[in-house]
Amino acid sequence: MTDSPLIHCVDDDEINRLTLMDMLEGFRCLPLENGRQCLEAAQREAPALILLDVMMPEMDGLETCRQLRLMPELSDVPVIFASARSTLDDRMEGYSAGADDYLTKPLAAAEVLAKVNAALNRRRQVEEVRHSAHSAETTVSQMVTMMGEMGTVVSFFQGSFACHSYASLARRIIQAHEQLGLEIAMEMRVDDEQMHFSTTGVDIPLERSVFEFVRNRGRLIERAQRAAVNYPHFSLIVRNMPLHDEALSGRIRDYIAQIAQGADAKIRSLRSELLLRRQQQDLLELLGQLQEAVGQIDQAYQEQKTLSEDIFDDLLEDLEESFLSLGLTDQQEASQRHIVEAAQRQTGAIFQQGLALEENFSSIVKRIRQALEQVEQARPDTEEDEDDSWDANDSDGIELF
Repeated sequence: MTDSPLIHCVDDDEINRLTLMDMLEGFRCLPLENGRQCLEAAQREAPALILLDVMMPEMDGLETCRQLRLMPELSDVPVIFASARSTLDDRMEGYSAGADDYLTKPLAAAEVLAKVNAALNRRRQVEEVRHSAHSAETTVSQMVTMMGEMGTVVSFFQGSFACHSYASLARRIIQAHEQLGLEIAMEMRVDDEQMHFSTTGVDIPLERSVFEFVRNRGRLIERAQRAAVNYPHFSLIVRNMPLHDEALSGRIRDYIAQIAQGADAKIRSLRSELLLRRQQQDLLELLGQLQEAVGQIDQAYQEQKTLSEDIFDDLLEDLEESFLSLGLTDQQEASQRHIVEAAQRQTGAIFQQGLALEENFSSIVKRIRQALEQVEQARPDTEEDEDDSWDANDSDGIELF
């Protein structure tokens, strides 16, 4: 019986109350003498339905129904009037007061049961609809929340593409976790260097000891409100896991793992990018030195060519003077002069070949330099990213697990 719906049988006539209770066998019935008793009892335990007489002392049925409809916790309780007043105006007055149905005395058991069951069924249907609507609202709210959370993760990945320094990547990671309501610390490992960042500070000795502790203890470690995620080049510690919400906590585990995996991949990419950038700078410097050396060689060639021409000119003058004392014939003098001039032309040709090679080499160096400069200019503007400094406030460090 305790699981049966509670019905208030409200009538100032005891016989009428007993009659109603007999008709409603199987229900929990509470007999009440007037409207005031009905309101007081309903506030102690809300009934599933109220059978209410209209004409009663102290507070009649119409006023009782009006009062019920003003109480938020009782406003949807079905009310069926049971009255000897049966005119259309009487019924309309009852409906205006907020009644769900109307019974005319003398009562018939079959009609009473039919209308009671119908009213209870309608209320169950309304409650089911309300429950479904509430469930739908909850589901929609959860979906909106999850979409916002996933949007944060997607935004991190999109933003990480524009990061060209470890500090700018750290800012993106912290921003994503702050949007998820998380306090974090992280360690980036590149070659033999460790870099530490957090939502409240950077490079605190205590944080280093924590990361040394968790670094080699598996992909995901959880203890109390702390969680740590590890990848080869990246470790992340979350200080305030939302353990009060199991569903949210589960989603957060997925999100931090995804962000950590993306951060690890980006660190590897940044390492290659920064190494390539340094190699480009080194090559540009080397090409500059090479261009300078080529210029010096060109100058030396020109000087050697001029010196060689002067030597041959002096040689020809000396040879002309020696012809006077050697007693050579004109044919012999012409032959000697031809030999010297041929040697001069060959020497000049050799110098010209060297200059041509130097010019070709200089052109190749120039084209390589231009290509490297174009690669450098094509790289996105990362003026902000190039600053690897960190301006977060100092922190008291990370608490040990």
